Amino acid sequence: MTTTVVVVFAINLLILAVPTVILAVAWNRLVGDWRNGIVQSTAGTTCLAFASASTLVAAGSLFWQVFISPISSRDFRTEVSGLLLSVVSIVSGFLIRDKYQQWNWSLGLSAAVWMFLWFVATGFSY
Repeated sequence: MTTTVVVVFAINLLILAVPTVILAVAWNRLVGDWRNGIVQSTAGTTCLAFASASTLVAAGSLFWQVFISPISSRDFRTEVSGLLLSVVSIVSGFLIRDKYQQWNWSLGLSAAVWMFLWFVATGFSY
């Protein structure tokens, strides 16, 4: 690997670390609430699940491009799938109608918006 590839890989990992940490905190809070018997919103859990899936798509695509083979510049399957996952997450994040708005739902929504912007930026970067 050249130095340029290593630097780009490190920068992308740092950018993807932000939503990963946000989602880890939100999932930790959600599991803690489940253990305490607190009823959770289905839309909020869906928001976290789809935001996590879009983050995994982005990380998997990054590792694939660096360690296995580059993805063609005309192949937008990764961007489209990640964009759709993050849109579903954003929509479900806005559909939360909990009586007590918990802060972990806003964490999931912010991670979904982060990933949406990430996939839009990567889609336009070719």
